[in-house]
Amino acid sequence: MVDNEPSMLEKLRNLLRDAGCKNFVSTTNSKDAIGLMQARKPDIVLLDVMMREISGLNLLETMAMDAELQ
Repeated sequence: MVDNEPSMLEKLRNLLRDAGCKNFVSTTNSKDAIGLMQARKPDIVLLDVMMREISGLNLLETMAMDAELQ
């Protein structure tokens, strides 16, 4: 999960826990997101579209160009 608002990440964590998810990672820093994704190889990524450093749409484009994340 990538969102620049910690309160939104907490809400998402709670929703995922309630749904039975046990293994997830989150960051408020969109610049760190690609490295985390490359290291963890997630099954799903939740992105905030409007973030300060790098938008969720730009992250999505970066992910599409990264062979490790396709």
